[in-house]
Amino acid sequence: MQILRFAQHGTDGNVSDDFFQAHLGRATASSASSILDFTQKGVEGSKRKLYRLEKVAEILSGIAAQDHFVSAPMKAGTFSEPAARTAYELEEGVMVEEVGMVVGDNERCGWSPDGIVWLTGGVMAAIESKCPRTTTHLQTLDNGAIPEGNLPQLWFAFMCCPPLQWIDFISRDGGMSNDPAMFGPILPRRYVQFTIRLHRTECEAQIAKMREATDKFLADVDATIERLKQRAPEVAEPERVAEDFGDLGLTDADIQAADPNWKGSYADSE
Repeated sequence: MQILRFAQHGTDGNVSDDFFQAHLGRATASSASSILDFTQKGVEGSKRKLYRLEKVAEILSGIAAQDHFVSAPMKAGTFSEPAARTAYELEEGVMVEEVGMVVGDNERCGWSPDGIVWLTGGVMAAIESKCPRTTTHLQTLDNGAIPEGNLPQLWFAFMCCPPLQWIDFISRDGGMSNDPAMFGPILPRRYVQFTIRLHRTECEAQIAKMREATDKFLADVDATIERLKQRAPEVAEPERVAEDFGDLGLTDADIQAADPNWKGSYADSE
């Protein structure tokens, strides 16, 4: 396991370049539900297929995917995280360390927590905060349980980080507006934020299934790459002369055919 320390977001709330680079080619906790996406008949679901091809594209191109849709509630969550973290620190009497990513024993797996909590005796814990719309926040409070849709992310975190003993799932009122200027809690203070703790020992079976599913997912990514290599043979790079125009593949001879005054460069012809 390795902890990468970098800022996940810039001061403008946008995801940092370091964050994108750390995710390149890795299966990550935020997409754990996609890794588990199979139909009742065991057929790969559309979300898993799309995520598999996304990882393939990243590996082949060396460029991290940056086109994920960010909804208004997601933006609200990003801007509300610092407040949620501070309120948690005051309530629990602990310090939360912000890190970029925890890379698992399998370096192709990563988890970007909202914070790490170091306890006495070297015990490691973490927080995952969500700042959804007020109605969703109240529904979670009313149910008194972590929403099922968020559980795979936590199972993946435990899988990725063996020393992790528990995760505090934080839900904070994100308001009801789509206007970034209006993000923030609107409920009375007692309802603004609450925490539900999930211990590793409560979900050992799910962690094991998450590990199995992730190993299978990464194997499928590799198999897809090998299949694409077989279907798309190597293409020889065009022969270049001393001076050309980069990826356009234009040589001096090509330019001279169009411009008889070309003498190797326009600077030389002036």
